[in-house]
Formats: sequence, structure tokens, C-alpha cells
Amino acid sequence: MRTEIHRLRNEITEKGVKILGDYVTLGRYDGVIIAEGPDEKVVLKGLFMISDFFSTETLVATTAGEFAKLAELV
Repeated sequence: MRTEIHRLRNEITEKGVKILGDYVTLGRYDGVIIAEGPDEKVVLKGLFMISDFFSTETLVATTAGEFAKLAELV
């Protein structure tokens, strides 16, 4: 299993997705991968590559500072 995870991680990185962290969790999810890419489409393509191996839920995040700036525009 470790070999498969390593292979998938390399393939995703080659597609332009940077893995910032991966964590094993207890509770609803068994793990969390924090990743970024040039845009959501690149990250989604990377996630589609692992969707046969894992089930995924995608969340888009911003920093609190970015959120505050966006909220001021409303």
C-alpha cells in the first residue's frame, strides 16, 4: 500500500499539484491531504487520479485575512 501511495503522490505532483501535508485522522475521515495548485482545475485533475484509490471531499480554503478582504467587498 505504501508503494501505491508513493506512486500516486508522485503522479499528482507531476501534474502540478503540491502536497502541503498529509495527516492520519480519527473520526469521520481516515486521513486529510492538504494540497495546492495553480488553480482548482489542476487540483481536481490530480484528485481524479486518486479517486479510484480513495474517496474524496474537496474544500477550497482561504486565509482569514483573505476572507476579511473579500467580506469587505460585499
